[in-house]
Amino acid sequence: MAEGGEWAGRTALVTGAAGGIGRAVVAALLAEGATVVAFDLAPGALDAAAAAWGQPDRVRLAPGDVGDAADVARAFVVAAETGQPLGGVVAAAGIYGAAPVEQMTDAEWHRVLRVNLRGTFLTCRAAARAMLPARAGAIVTMASSLAVTGARERAHYAASKAGIAAFTKALALEIAPCGIRANAVAPGSIDTPMPRSLPGRSEEHVLATLRANPLGRIATAADVADLILFLLSRRSRHITGQLLAVNGGQVTL
Repeated sequence: MAEGGEWAGRTALVTGAAGGIGRAVVAALLAEGATVVAFDLAPGALDAAAAAWGQPDRVRLAPGDVGDAADVARAFVVAAETGQPLGGVVAAAGIYGAAPVEQMTDAEWHRVLRVNLRGTFLTCRAAARAMLPARAGAIVTMASSLAVTGARERAHYAASKAGIAAFTKALALEIAPCGIRANAVAPGSIDTPMPRSLPGRSEEHVLATLRANPLGRIATAADVADLILFLLSRRSRHITGQLLAVNGGQVTL
């Protein structure tokens, strides 16, 4: 669908583009003909992802910190410089961590909230500003099943994701009269580097966690990217302000 598809001649911006889900989202958008601004804090990982995408003519790299307003603004300048309408923004940047509440430091708490919640706010604020003149566009944020269930030793992560879900619903109400949609995706356990980033987790433990859903299958980043692409597309034109799960039936939101 790269030729003449819905995304031909349009630009999308993805934060956390070098990560598991973000990387899959960029690949899916490129397959649909989009020009993509790939925003990520890790320039090396971003370069490696760009090599894997293999579409240098339609990828614009924007290294930066999603928690820094100036870096986010620069990424949207890169999007404007494509000369194409900004059709979609995906706020996929996020970090993880583990610590019991009584042992969690202020720094650990603020680090997760800064990237996950503040980063989503900064990205969505810039997206709304960029899309308002054209009165069109779609935004997708990254919540989590843990926003609903919580999790031991991940209070900061769960709180940030619950905040993203609530923020997205409020944002959707504000921008709907302007023709812009916003939805949040809530993945369950997905086979990305994140589940393996916590110390003390064996490969057997990780695989068991990934399969712990009624479907009994291991979800991939592509499973999430497929839903995100749908939410960015005109096929979801009457869907906004929703929190949609991708968890194999493990949790009903």
